[in-house]
Amino acid sequence: MKRTIYLIDYENVHEAGLQGMESCPAGCAIHLFYSQNANRLSLDLLRGLKAAFFVHKVQPGRQSLDMQLVSYLGFLIGTEGPDCRYVIVSKDRDFANTPQFWQSEAGIEVVRQSTLDGLEPRTPAAAPAKRTSRSTRTASRTASPAPAAETPAEPEEAPKTEALAKAPVSALAPAPAPVPAPAPAPAAEEVPDAGETPAPAEAQAPEAVPAEAPRPSGQSRQQRRTASRQAPAQPDRKTRLNNRLMQVLSENQVDNATTMKAVAVTIGHYSDKNIKQMTYRSIIKEFGQKRGLELYNLIKPVLEADARQK
Repeated sequence: MKRTIYLIDYENVHEAGLQGMESCPAGCAIHLFYSQNANRLSLDLLRGLKAAFFVHKVQPGRQSLDMQLVSYLGFLIGTEGPDCRYVIVSKDRDFANTPQFWQSEAGIEVVRQSTLDGLEPRTPAAAPAKRTSRSTRTASRTASPAPAAETPAEPEEAPKTEALAKAPVSALAPAPAPVPAPAPAPAAEEVPDAGETPAPAEAQAPEAVPAEAPRPSGQSRQQRRTASRQAPAQPDRKTRLNNRLMQVLSENQVDNATTMKAVAVTIGHYSDKNIKQMTYRSIIKEFGQKRGLELYNLIKPVLEADARQK
């Protein structure tokens, strides 16, 4: 019988994934991977444990535990050899292709299951309903119903608040400032007497009139507005990346269905910080190792060129 080595994604399955751990024979090994997001374990689960038990703390991060678990799986296969059976305990579907990869590459048995014993997690049975005696049921039917508690009256200010909450935004705006009254007309100038000599009026400098911006000759204001509305908007970077990927895959004779799916997978990771790594994993998962690698080698230069423009 093959020796079994378990790798537990504790962040995903928690204590329910350890179901059946007490039944593991002495030759087995259990490697539990945990992070600060899932770092509590009942010591009762370790009582009577016969298998070797190891814990590995993983630093938090996006897909951090998954990547380190798979990395350690490769280390164990290299040190323990192909004669062992390796079990990944996790519900995460990102591990779905791992068993197929190792089986096709080296004929090594790797499986994924949601619990350590491979069975569905046990749930505690519900407590049976208590049976009531006939006298109790009769007393409950004949008992007069308790009077309903009076609902306290709402405070008087509640309708005002509700009316204010439902009021339109324009009703909540401050009232417009009053328009100031026009200034009184200046008094008429006094006409000097015939014997007086009027004082010469002071010369006032003419007010400067701002120069009007030159208008393009031959175009009316309506024509300039129409031209500004019809000017094509420049596509954003995400759209340019999408168009460039479509162009590159089409130039390399990739069929339309594959092109559309590969571009959609890549654009889906556009906002990820490590877009190349996430795209690689998704492309391999979607198209398989061989075809996915061919497509990624066409996509990768486009992603690198887009990253240099950021």
